[in-house]
Amino acid sequence: MCTLDDFQKESEMENNHEVFTDGRYVVYSEKIDTIKHGDIIYLTTSELMYDCVYGVFMNGIRRSALVEVEILMEDLSEYVPEKCRTGGCYGFASAKVERVIRRG
Repeated sequence: MCTLDDFQKESEMENNHEVFTDGRYVVYSEKIDTIKHGDIIYLTTSELMYDCVYGVFMNGIRRSALVEVEILMEDLSEYVPEKCRTGGCYGFASAKVERVIRRG
């Protein structure tokens, strides 16, 4: 099993999408064990902890997974790349889980 630090390092590589694209993402949730093929999860461009099952920002999420997804819908109406990593102007998306690669 990978540690959260392993996932955070991999997250920097995997989540380096300019906008949402089908592919691999490191996602976080306290309910990470319930995620399976076909489930709808939620993504954000934010650097803050975001629960992919509930679609809300949360502190201290200790569980993560590397998943392969198909993007279903995205909301980039407030997305400003220059401000995204500084506390605002995030983009959001919903995605269908194609495969859970590993959990940590």
